[in-house]
Amino acid sequence: MRFSFTYRHALVAVIGLSLFLNIYGIWWGLPNEPGAWAPDEINPLDVLDGIERRFSNGWWQVYPPAHYYLLTLVEYPAVLLDRMGLIDIRSEISYAVLYVLLRFVSVLMGTGTVLLAYACGRELFDRRSAVFAALITSTICPLVYYSKTANVDVPVLFWTQLSMFFFIRVLKDHRLGDYLGFSAAAALAIGTKDQAASYYVLTPVVIGWSAFVWHRRADSRASIWAALINLRTLGALGFGAVALALIYNVSFNWSGFVQHVDFVTSPANVFGPEQRFLHSLMGQLGNFAQGLRHLQFSMGWPLLMICTVGVVWALIQKPRNTRLLALLVPLASFWVFLLSVLLYHYDRWSMTEAVTLSLFGAPLLTHFTERGSRWRVARIGGVVAVFVFTFAYAFSVNAMMAADSRYAVERWMQEHISEDDLVLTVGFPMYLPRMHEYSSTGTMGPSVAHLQEVEPEYVITSSSYDERRWEEGHASWEFFALLKTGSLPYVTALSHQSRPKWNFLSFRGVLSNLEKIDPEINIYRRMPASAQP
Repeated sequence: MRFSFTYRHALVAVIGLSLFLNIYGIWWGLPNEPGAWAPDEINPLDVLDGIERRFSNGWWQVYPPAHYYLLTLVEYPAVLLDRMGLIDIRSEISYAVLYVLLRFVSVLMGTGTVLLAYACGRELFDRRSAVFAALITSTICPLVYYSKTANVDVPVLFWTQLSMFFFIRVLKDHRLGDYLGFSAAAALAIGTKDQAASYYVLTPVVIGWSAFVWHRRADSRASIWAALINLRTLGALGFGAVALALIYNVSFNWSGFVQHVDFVTSPANVFGPEQRFLHSLMGQLGNFAQGLRHLQFSMGWPLLMICTVGVVWALIQKPRNTRLLALLVPLASFWVFLLSVLLYHYDRWSMTEAVTLSLFGAPLLTHFTERGSRWRVARIGGVVAVFVFTFAYAFSVNAMMAADSRYAVERWMQEHISEDDLVLTVGFPMYLPRMHEYSSTGTMGPSVAHLQEVEPEYVITSSSYDERRWEEGHASWEFFALLKTGSLPYVTALSHQSRPKWNFLSFRGVLSNLEKIDPEINIYRRMPASAQP
């Protein structure tokens, strides 16, 4: 029997590639309690707290509860086994297994996002273009990273992309089921991370105008009010409002809901030290430039250039691409109603933009390699080369995780630091080697005075938490300056950063948690009293 390679096989291959990229390194920083090495991760104890309080009675977290509910489905069987005395949920092994399971939810949702890119492509284009869209999405760098951590960034991306799938279908046929699907997915996105609400401020305008045009095709006398106020729109609004009320548990956890809203809207959190640009035209341009840099970091230069040309190509052929171009409206809404207000930008916020851009680049790649085109073999070779490079670029995330400096540092510590040696750690535990086997104390605000008071045998610092956090002259800045220059009675015992050869990522000008992978770890040993100056 002769095997025939089809687009279904191509999609399966892309999904397999995505699973491989997403799951590789899922063990990063484990076992570790309570949290591992990924900043802002939801750990099993966070979920357990919600379960024990039934997500009521004043319960709240920085993030809304939607993803906590999903993780509860994963963790609750272990909770029941713990209550029956069959396992100890807080033991090192059980906790590590739970942690991996919570991260595996992100693996599935990350790969699910790739499938949604394909589904959106099928609504807009042919199968070949849809496969290209999925392939581009599978290699987005922050997606590869966050798909193996228990952060909310991939879940909110998944729900947002699901809402965009229904958004496309709404604009196509204006069916009630698609309106309800869009409303439910949007509610889940907002209930996973509040920032997602900014995507949906302007989308009703597009849906309303599209509905008006659709109504006019059937009845030239139809008014705009008939398009805006009907069973579909009112049903979707009501369904979304009820869904949000249920997700936020406002009936049984009003106080927790209020505390959460107060936290995420307080000026100290919205306009705190994160703001990096001024409220001015130049500030907005600087913020936009930062966003472009993050898009380049997320996709790599080759794919970003291809997708940018795809946007121009879609604009030139505007009448044929109205639904595709409509996907730019949620992105514009996100920028206008969130990023232009916050005036700072992280690479993870570029993921939705990158997935959307994949839908612009995909048909261009299809057109570039279509049958009958001149020099088709060479063209296909060029596209293959682009994706080979992009795969290597995206896999750099996994290579860094596998070779993280802290693994080698921990082996050194086992050989040189005894259980009786007091160790002073500086900074967040997630930026440091695991210390549960050692006698240690930590500080977030190091100073010479504190060092002299504690008199540890060893001091451990990380490049993810150093003098750059303070202004020159501050007590903590002075601590690092004196420690590094040997002006304190401590000598460098170890300075290590793995820097794997397979790493094509450059973090220059990038604000990213990926930079926290493979930090430089410095260990200082106290000099013998006889050798101290």
